[in-house]
Amino acid sequence: MKKIHEQRMLRFLVFLAALTTFAFGMYATVIGIYALSSTSGWMSTSFGDKHAKQVSIGSSVLGLVTVLLSIIGCVGALKRKKPCFCCFGLLVLLLLTLCAGGLSVVSELSRSLDQWDQQGYRLYAEAGDGGNLTSDSEATLHTLYVELGSLYAFCAPNATGVSSAIAALDQRTAPPADSLSCLQADSGGFEAWVNRECLASTRFTSDTLEEIARCRADMAAAHATGRFEAQVGASVGDTAWLFCTCGRPLRQTLDDEWIGVSYIVLGSLTGYTALVVCMLCCACQGAAKAKKRKKKREIEMIILQQSAEAAADDD
Repeated sequence: MKKIHEQRMLRFLVFLAALTTFAFGMYATVIGIYALSSTSGWMSTSFGDKHAKQVSIGSSVLGLVTVLLSIIGCVGALKRKKPCFCCFGLLVLLLLTLCAGGLSVVSELSRSLDQWDQQGYRLYAEAGDGGNLTSDSEATLHTLYVELGSLYAFCAPNATGVSSAIAALDQRTAPPADSLSCLQADSGGFEAWVNRECLASTRFTSDTLEEIARCRADMAAAHATGRFEAQVGASVGDTAWLFCTCGRPLRQTLDDEWIGVSYIVLGSLTGYTALVVCMLCCACQGAAKAKKRKKKREIEMIILQQSAEAAADDD
């Protein structure tokens, strides 16, 4: 009797897990449909028109598959069907893999930013200062560089303000306040962050200006080899000046607002999905035993019926 109650509680927990996953699937589907029908150009700027559509469709399809398998998981919890548990288990294993992979990505991002900081926000170290960035760190920074470039391009910056900022940095002086002015109204948050965190006159000490100059020189050297290219427009230059100017603020913002939160969220999801996998294993085992007990009872009933019929014939 105790085992029966345990199995019922386990099936109830699996049912709740399936409902939660169903909610995640619906959310991914709605986000995908919204991104596909949205008139905003950010997705196209970040991924390109073709890839933006593929990302949106992929989100919708994965969301619908998640919803379907979650329903199957609910059915398995209610009906004690082992095949349903197995189908839902495959989905949970996939989610566990994705969460663990996400943790790995966040860890690599944090490590790359730390290495960049230790190297004075340079790509190439001075002779005697140790080695250059590792290939993994450089690839991670390139991803940040391209993403910042996409935001910069979508912002459609005013050429006059950008030209004055670049000219000031060339002279190793502080750029004018609020140099970045976006013509794209949807980029107000990006414009405010850059002007507040990156272009604030109080942060431009002689050491900071020297650091930015060295970073820009490294970017120019990288451009010559075909790396770190993110040309935005002839009148506003490429992303290098902004990337180097925002190096420290970008790291601080990612640390404060994204990396720590991502560790908590992805770590919690990894633990949650691992727990659900364990519950599904126990539920599958319980369903298999229940099926065997049911089959045994059916055989016993057949034997009893045959015995009763034989006794009736003897009478």
